[in-house]
Amino acid sequence: MMAFFDKKHGLITATVILLIFSLIVASAFLYFKKEKALPMKYEEYVYENAEAYHVPPEIIFAVIYAESSFRPQVVSKHGAMGLMQLMPAT
Repeated sequence: MMAFFDKKHGLITATVILLIFSLIVASAFLYFKKEKALPMKYEEYVYENAEAYHVPPEIIFAVIYAESSFRPQVVSKHGAMGLMQLMPAT
């Protein structure tokens, strides 16, 4: 009788843990999908230059996001400037 109770208790515990884990994963997915999508600022410039230089626009958006978070006024401590943090000589 005791072995049955332990097995049942373990099954209930595992089910509750799986349910909680699923809710956490679903919540995180919805949060990051909503909050972390790349802003589509400067679209016209990105698409124009992507076509001119044969680069996928997603790459350009990703570099802009990584380097300046779409803030054109950013200047690095080494002098890199602008959306893609390029050096003035470039």
